[in-house]
Amino acid sequence: MLLLLSPVQALGATEAPVIDVLYMVQSGYQPDALLERTQEYRRHSPNRVRLHFVEYKDLWEGIQRGIHHGAYDVVLTDVIWTHRLVSEGALLPVPPPLARTIRERMVPQVARTFELEGELWAFPFFMDFQLLFSNRMILDAAGFSHPPRSLEELTRMARAIRDRGILPYPIFFSLAREEILMCKVLIWTGAFGGDLAPFGEGDRIRVDTPEAVQAVSWLQELLREGLLNPYSLASDEVFAAEVFLAEDAAFTTNWVFLLGKIQESAGPVARAGVPSAIPVASARAGEGPGGGQTTVNGFQGFSVLASSNHPEAAWDYVAFLSEIDFHQKNPFELAPWKGVWEDRTEGDPYFALKVEQLSALRDRPYHRKYLEISEIFQRWVHRVLRLEMDPLQGLEAAQAEIEELLEGVSP
Repeated sequence: MLLLLSPVQALGATEAPVIDVLYMVQSGYQPDALLERTQEYRRHSPNRVRLHFVEYKDLWEGIQRGIHHGAYDVVLTDVIWTHRLVSEGALLPVPPPLARTIRERMVPQVARTFELEGELWAFPFFMDFQLLFSNRMILDAAGFSHPPRSLEELTRMARAIRDRGILPYPIFFSLAREEILMCKVLIWTGAFGGDLAPFGEGDRIRVDTPEAVQAVSWLQELLREGLLNPYSLASDEVFAAEVFLAEDAAFTTNWVFLLGKIQESAGPVARAGVPSAIPVASARAGEGPGGGQTTVNGFQGFSVLASSNHPEAAWDYVAFLSEIDFHQKNPFELAPWKGVWEDRTEGDPYFALKVEQLSALRDRPYHRKYLEISEIFQRWVHRVLRLEMDPLQGLEAAQAEIEELLEGVSP
């Protein structure tokens, strides 16, 4: 979808630059918020802005169009793409004045996420991660007074909800053969105390660890027992959110944007939908910081492509779009600014929960071959979840193929 938000204006004899911006229709701040903010920019600057909205699954392809065909100046980038884009010379580093602002005025976890070779390559926009969402009315009907606090309790609750005839499939996860599958398995691997690759460890990637096998085995068992809706295997996060909003699931995990969707809903879920930390296996409860929780780093930011004809105007728009007052008006996401955090301690009922998740973040492998790594992983894990093979067999096959891919390749 393309929206041209301002008329042609002149700067003396020179036509005002046109800035093409690629954004996502899915999680994060919703398109209406960007449209409103861009209208404000129209009053601030003679520059013209065209917003282009695509689904997350089409975002990488759109970035490629921007790189090779000059389609976009500004693109929303996922943290997992930074290494590849930088290695290909596709991005401009954040200008020094903006980089200083980011390092001085944003929370510490943000800068390191988009930093490589001493430079920042994106202006952080939102700090996304996954939460567990439970339907309180369904829990009450099944005799439970709180969301699950461990994986074992989540399984027991789901079994009770099904056995009492409240819902045939109490759990709905998005497990389509897309990037979200990597995110989900990483979350549940963290629930068993493991990881796929420590941040910054380059090509030291292991997807067949005992914890990863436990995670995939748990998902497979939920499917075998009929607790996890089989349509999960074809679902992305938007569809999973709709299922929860329609009260067809007692439990789901999703990005922070679902908080806003719940509160905006006209149905009973507006009162019944509650977020909580994603539970871990009971053996991990009470471990150190973040030990009792698990989630995945989904931070995203705005980058300016090296192919842009108007980099100064592009950075001007990005800086305006991402100022503190924008985040103050749109409270559902966790903003990267320290100043917003100071304002939110009383105004956002879920602020403490959101901040707490930062100690439980798992990072997907940081590697310039990440897209290929993820595709291999998705393919084998999806076969396991379709009950075609054993979890250990599937993950060992994925590991072998990933090692072959990375042989002789630097991070």
